[in-house]
Amino acid sequence: MRRKVKVLIVDDQRSIRNMLTSIIGTLGGEVVGEAENGEEAVAKCAALQPDMILMDITMPKMDGIEALKHIMTTRPDTLVIMLTSHNTAEIVQECIAYGAKNFLLKSNSINVLCEELKLTWAEYCKTLQGV
Repeated sequence: MRRKVKVLIVDDQRSIRNMLTSIIGTLGGEVVGEAENGEEAVAKCAALQPDMILMDITMPKMDGIEALKHIMTTRPDTLVIMLTSHNTAEIVQECIAYGAKNFLLKSNSINVLCEELKLTWAEYCKTLQGV
């Protein structure tokens, strides 16, 4: 039996974390933890060693881009998908440059978010299987 993909959800809004937890459940993943800011994300990533992180960019204490930089230095194989309300080319390019694998807009409908996550999820699962 294949193990479930372990996911850490990082967002300062509980409603977004709840929505993402629901989506991950439908995809067959396991949410192993949640964080409300970048500092918590870095600590929980080290402790929980998730396969995937869904992370907001704009958060208190440490933003998602700074957290991404820290996480990629210690766990470069972690699949990080950034979430934001801001859609600027500079932010997208910065996230990709620091190791994020995808970038999703929170303003999308839940159906669009689910579909975009499914695509990234499927690609990631293929890499786990060595396909």
